[in-house]
This record gives sequence, C-alpha cells and structure tokens, in this order.
Amino acid sequence: MRKTFALTFLSAALILAAVQISLSHDYWFSLNRFALMKGDTLVVNLLVGDELKSELERPLQKNMTKSFYLITGDQTIDLLAELPDSAMPVLKRKVDFEGMALLAMERDFWYTEMTDEQFTRSLQHEEMHDVLKLREKLGRKDKEHKRYDRSIKALLKVGKQADGELYKKVLGHKVEIILLQNPFLLKPGDRLQVKIIDRGKPLAKKLVKAYNDAGQGQIAVQKAYTDENGIATFTLDRRGFWLIRLSHLWHCPECEKVDWENHYSTFSFELP
Repeated sequence: MRKTFALTFLSAALILAAVQISLSHDYWFSLNRFALMKGDTLVVNLLVGDELKSELERPLQKNMTKSFYLITGDQTIDLLAELPDSAMPVLKRKVDFEGMALLAMERDFWYTEMTDEQFTRSLQHEEMHDVLKLREKLGRKDKEHKRYDRSIKALLKVGKQADGELYKKVLGHKVEIILLQNPFLLKPGDRLQVKIIDRGKPLAKKLVKAYNDAGQGQIAVQKAYTDENGIATFTLDRRGFWLIRLSHLWHCPECEKVDWENHYSTFSFELP
C-alpha cells in the first residue's frame, strides 16, 4: 500500500513538474556580479524558469546554440569557439578589459507538439489574447505544432566607467530587446524605455514584462505594451536585478512541420 502511494505521489509530482516546465519559457543570464573590476572572474549561469523563479540551470548546448558572444567596446569574442560543450556555468572567465560589455546568445529552434488544452493554457499564461482569437478563427486543432527559439542578453561593466552605447546595440536577432537608456546611469524611480524589434521592424502593441528581484524573494513585475514605434516604458522603482522579457508568437503557414513560430527574448541587468 505504501509503495503504491509512493508511486502515485511520485507520478503526480512528475506531472506537476512537467506542467510547470511547459509554462516556464524564459531563459536568462544570471551573473555573479554585473559590476566587476579588471582581473575579476565573471561567472554566467543560464537559468530556466517563470516569473524570475529559477527551476533549473542549463549547460552550454552547442548543438542548440546559434551564437554566443561577449561584446566589448573594441572587440567581439566568439565564446562558442572557445568554450567546451556542456560547460556549466555557461561562462567562467577572467575579465581583461574595462568598460561596458554585452553578453548575447541565440538558441536554435526546438520543435514541440502540444494538445489543444496545453496550447490554450500557454496562450492564456502569456496573455496572448490576439492569438487566442486568431486560433478560434483558423479553427482549433487537437494537436498543435510549433517551433521556438530564443534571444538572451545581459549588460555588465568592468571598472568604474559605464561609457558607450552597447546597451542599445542591435545585433540582428530575430526578435530583439534594445535598451534605450544606460541602466548603470539610472537611479531608482527613473524610467527605462525598451525597443522591441521583430525581424528588423518595430513590434507594436506587444506585451513586455519587467521583473525585479531585490533579494529575499521579493519579486515584483511591471507590464507595458509597445507603442507604434515598438517602445515600452517602465519605471525602475527598485534597485537590484532586473529582467526584461517577452514572448512573441505568430501563425506560420509557410513553416515546415509546424503551424506556429515562437520567439522568447530576455535582457538582464542590474540597477545599482
């Protein structure tokens, strides 16, 4: 009887974990420090979770990674060419430069099949009301097939200066978050504008979220929609770790093997 109960409990736990992971779409960079001094060691963890609650850490998966760069004011370092596969943390490197730097990774497509209920729940979780309406118009299916990829960024600085404009550098990712102000020069209460670019063009009327972790599990969230220029505005009301994120899904009849294409983007930084 105890063995049956234990197996039942384990099965339920595994199902719950699978449901949670299915809704946990965000990948983001967590750094040991966002402000370092020359000669310090930078440690970068690639975390997976939802609403800034990490559920697991990913190693570097070269077969799933299109690009991974460390960009400084005068060089672009191809980290994929230097790092071993399955490295975890994904980066551990002594910094030998000063100034601002941008970490940027693109992860390749992953293909998935979802039931009608799973797909609907995912759209509701992401508050994609327009896609829910489109799906009703197109006709719901018992099984939905989609592919998704990711853009992951983080901004850091080495030394006392935070000069330059790397925070708003456009890298050409499919769906990309661009900061329009330098967060290292902001203080609590200041506004931050972010621009969303979708395949080279501003993405209008898109929900973007900003999460803040001030420590001790005090996670706050702000929501904003982009204007006609693809710009969303947030008030950085607390110090600490910030994550800007969005999920963008579109119907893709020309895509091979799938009907939907999904792109997730995150940009992490710290408000000192």
